[in-house]
Amino acid sequence: MTSMPPPTVLVVDDEPLILWSVSERLRAEGYDVLEAGTGRAAIQHCEKPVDLVLLDSGLPDLEGLSVLTHLLKLRPDLPVILVTADPAMEGAAEALQLRSFPRANKPFLLDDLVGLVHGAIGAGSFSHDPENLRTV
Repeated sequence: MTSMPPPTVLVVDDEPLILWSVSERLRAEGYDVLEAGTGRAAIQHCEKPVDLVLLDSGLPDLEGLSVLTHLLKLRPDLPVILVTADPAMEGAAEALQLRSFPRANKPFLLDDLVGLVHGAIGAGSFSHDPENLRTV
């Protein structure tokens, strides 16, 4: 009998300490983790099977919403959690007529972010209802 492989989470952040700490915590929780420090690297990773993306909105090479748009062209059903320090990002996805995405505000508690990932992976996909937008 074959067991299911663990879910794969792509963590995208240009801050090395955040990238490392989130990735290590998710690995300790049993996830396979891919890491990207730029938007272009995130897009390349999503050409492979990924179950969830934690996407920082402030990347050095591409804006977070540009990366999000590219990711959704590759995989329209891809679950994404936006991680942002910018309060203006709150309504940006809706303004671009993209679906609603859960959001984690920086600074975040690692336990809360991991809980959001667990919930998203467990649900299999996110609700597209803006009323279900979660903030940690």
